[in-house]
Amino acid sequence: MSTQSNAFSLSKSEIKQLNDRHIGGVDKWLRMFMGLASEVTKVEDNVIHLQAVYSNPVKQSKAEIVARTWLRSPKNAFLRQAETIIVTEYTDRGKPGEVVIFEEGMNRDKAAEQLDVKETDRFGKTKWFIGHHVFDINNLLEEGEKPTNDID
Repeated sequence: MSTQSNAFSLSKSEIKQLNDRHIGGVDKWLRMFMGLASEVTKVEDNVIHLQAVYSNPVKQSKAEIVARTWLRSPKNAFLRQAETIIVTEYTDRGKPGEVVIFEEGMNRDKAAEQLDVKETDRFGKTKWFIGHHVFDINNLLEEGEKPTNDID
């Protein structure tokens, strides 16, 4: 994590670690229940770049929800050092994840038969650009969530 010249930035390896942790702990729920996948693509000069991909046509942007989810995750609190977050939105024909409701007597094999593996494998390869949204991080956060320069 670089804060050289007071500019908050992350290396590619730090971003990969961040995304891996976020997918396993937070993003998996959005993937399964909202058809939404997100990841940090770049953190440079106090700006966080996020990519959000929706599996369904979007009637209303979820960019603000995506940005807040990343900033409010306790393990990502250090991201609040940045000043700006840019969310680039896409839609995709595939699915980022699925949920199978187990019915009485169902086993794993039966559940697996209900998953559409082709749709999951295709996700991210057929995306179309929707738009960009730019947010001031301090305006996204509640008063108690904002970073302070206080020394305890």
